[in-house]
Amino acid sequence: MLAGRTVAVVNLPHVEKLVRRYMCTYRSPSFFFPPHELLQVAACIREGTGAQVVFLDAIAENLREEDVVRFLRKHQPEFLITLLGVESVASDLQCAMALRQSVPGMRVAVFGYYATQFPSDIMEDSKVDALFRGDAEASCVSYLIAAVRGEALETIPGLVGRDATGWFLNEPAYIREYDSLPLPDYTMVNLRRYKEMLLGGPFAIVQTARGCPYACTYCTSPQDSRYVTRSPERVVDEIEGLVSLIVKVFRFLDDTFTANKKRVITICREMLRRNLTIEWSCLSRVDNLDVEMLSWMKKAGCVRVIVGVESYAPGVLETFGKCIAPETINTRLRLIREAGMESLGFIIVGGPFESEADFELTRRGVLASPLDLVIVDTLSIYGGSDLTQRYKQEVEFQLLPYISRWKNPEVERVALQREKTLYRQFYFRPRILLHQLFTIFRYPARSFRLFLHLVSFLFSSFQNRERKDLF
Repeated sequence: MLAGRTVAVVNLPHVEKLVRRYMCTYRSPSFFFPPHELLQVAACIREGTGAQVVFLDAIAENLREEDVVRFLRKHQPEFLITLLGVESVASDLQCAMALRQSVPGMRVAVFGYYATQFPSDIMEDSKVDALFRGDAEASCVSYLIAAVRGEALETIPGLVGRDATGWFLNEPAYIREYDSLPLPDYTMVNLRRYKEMLLGGPFAIVQTARGCPYACTYCTSPQDSRYVTRSPERVVDEIEGLVSLIVKVFRFLDDTFTANKKRVITICREMLRRNLTIEWSCLSRVDNLDVEMLSWMKKAGCVRVIVGVESYAPGVLETFGKCIAPETINTRLRLIREAGMESLGFIIVGGPFESEADFELTRRGVLASPLDLVIVDTLSIYGGSDLTQRYKQEVEFQLLPYISRWKNPEVERVALQREKTLYRQFYFRPRILLHQLFTIFRYPARSFRLFLHLVSFLFSSFQNRERKDLF
């Protein structure tokens, strides 16, 4: 249909080594993900339009804006498709507009969480030609074909675009049949650029579901109000393809991979049936952990389970929308160790609702836990989330330029102090240091850099969240 046409799909450059995802953005020094959503969109465009797709991960290749300009001028694409990060939305949009000038007539289309939630701000404050609300795959092929043919764009589901009167707005569109999408094409990137935290690489991402069946109030996922999954066979087809590309480690990036025990076991059994030997990790909730499921995960190559613990304080868990009894958390976490896998816990501190007594419950719970690793973070404020809406009188939020913080600076100061306390008391213990000896021997340089980063953070005078993530 669009044979002979060129579409560029670009992970935009940034001053930091960002990991951009639809729902969040990481600034991590210890792991680096491939741009999975962009690879998925690129595969859809190539299969659905027949156009030549040129792909560039500017962050993985350590490229600057001027390098991307040279890339675009070389290939002369008619369209540039890119993902706007969350916290980086303003700088990403500015970069995309600068790149728009590099090729005369090139049209720019963007997508992402904030593009879906606040399309009016983006269309009014920039010269973006089109915006895909919801799943970009639901709109991008129809948009490209109609734009090239000069056909009407207003009826394309999920599309926000420009017309003679200004611009038009459609409701978000989402993929309902996940298996209908082509697999992301990892041959478009250099997989050796990507690493999992203290597990190495070459590293890739596998996503078996979009959305989440849960409704945590601080998260961006519930705003899409959907949960769709791929068939276990299709999931394992993708893993088999990654193994053939010499990928050594991958992560199931579903918000909650373990949401359906039967489905997880089916995927694990199929991996074993095909004799796929590869290490992997996944994300889970505390209340999903199950002995039988964990046993199958271990057999199929899982080496790490990442659990959203968040807090041990009943009131905080209730505010987060997590119906979990704090006294059951550590009992369930022990199931991971008993199954022979490493456990990593996400902990959230801060917010005007977390009292000193609440934090003390979390501190004691974490130190008594069987967790091997923790990632502690201060509470992020996402525009459009249920939590932000609930505390909107106490939050300062603005999309462009991007501002997202508590109005009372004392809230952030206390949160950062609590973050430091947990990191210091958790990691500087003999049990944890001994447990990590193998990791230190396996990745000495990376472990040493991470240790220096931790020490630097603990003795820093940061008074706000304008810093890289610790892990």
